[in-house]
Amino acid sequence: MLTASDLLKPDETLAGSYQMEIGRWSGGRWTPTVPVLWVMVTDQRVIIQAQHRKYREPAIIPAKAIAFIETVDTAYRPAVLLRLKGGPQICLLTSRHDRHGFVKRVRHLITPPSPVEFTPELQVGSLHKLIDFLEGM
Repeated sequence: MLTASDLLKPDETLAGSYQMEIGRWSGGRWTPTVPVLWVMVTDQRVIIQAQHRKYREPAIIPAKAIAFIETVDTAYRPAVLLRLKGGPQICLLTSRHDRHGFVKRVRHLITPPSPVEFTPELQVGSLHKLIDFLEGM
């Protein structure tokens, strides 16, 4: 199994890593599968790698390929449903604690940056007026 430093690109930052399992829809419910997965969220993509002694190429999901993420409660454990653009979806079973952080990081990853760049300037004069007003009270 490759480590985070092996998988990250030079300009990429690791936001979080999680142990999860793929959920398979069977018998009207999501059931866990093996092996356990190591899922990493970076500032550019989601990397899914099986925790296995034999090397397997990790699955790479770029941010622009993710349409939506939502939480799902299953009979076994909390889960998230990762919907990809074009239709496919991946159910990932996780712990209740990890689910919140994972969803938060993926939502941050897929949220486009604001098109407006706001750089406010400090208006010293108005600040002095406020201070004078408060001192006069």
